[in-house]
Amino acid sequence: MRRRKKRKKIGKTGCLFWLLVLLILVVVFLYRGKDSLKDTVTTIKRIVSGESSKDKKITEVKKPKEEEEEEEKTYETKSQEEKPVTKREPENKTSGEKSLTEIQKPSSQKKSEKRTEEKKRTEKIRIKELTTSIYFVKIEIDGTAKPVPIKRKIKYYDSPITRTYISLLNGPLPPERKRGIISFIPEGTKLISASLSNGTLTLNFNEKLEENYSGREAITLELLQILYTAFEFNSVRKVRILINNRRKQYITGEGIPLKPYYTREDLGYLLKSVA
Repeated sequence: MRRRKKRKKIGKTGCLFWLLVLLILVVVFLYRGKDSLKDTVTTIKRIVSGESSKDKKITEVKKPKEEEEEEEKTYETKSQEEKPVTKREPENKTSGEKSLTEIQKPSSQKKSEKRTEEKKRTEKIRIKELTTSIYFVKIEIDGTAKPVPIKRKIKYYDSPITRTYISLLNGPLPPERKRGIISFIPEGTKLISASLSNGTLTLNFNEKLEENYSGREAITLELLQILYTAFEFNSVRKVRILINNRRKQYITGEGIPLKPYYTREDLGYLLKSVA
């Protein structure tokens, strides 16, 4: 009889225990979800099977080291993405640094600047200067006239003779005119070309050279101005005069003969004809 009573007590206690377990499972399920329910069931089974708290700690599922590292990396990348992107402030330029606009100049602009610099450099190298005499005419108080040398500084690139004759055709300067110095070369006379070959200087003028209507003496003085100026250059031994690329036998309406070539010896007789 006693044994039956004990079994009845044990049965009642077991039923109460399992009811309590079911209540716990229901509560956990309602408040914590399926996953927590599974964990709770596992824990209850361990308790029922008599496992200790130490065994529970040992049997807890531990994450592998690799998974932990991956989670850490994922967290780091997320934190970096969440950081706001800030524009980097430009560093302070030093005195020796070039500005961004200077560095980023278009290639066409750089080329044009380079050409300009080269041109200036070339001009500085090529520009030369010489001091020579050009000849005008001085009217004396007694009315006589004779060729006189006037010093000029001539700047030139590669043809000093051409630049010298351009200065001659421009006529005397105002202060020189006040001193009675004039030119008998007609206004508007232009030098078309000048070439020096084997000591012979060929001067090619336009038709204005013939428009001298002041008489034979004035035309002779005109020729003397051209010839004296030419023979200031030591390399010139002969002078040939053309008008519009043509050699003429006479110059102007007075019929003064124009020689094929003039030398230094011709200066004497021409000068005598105006004395």
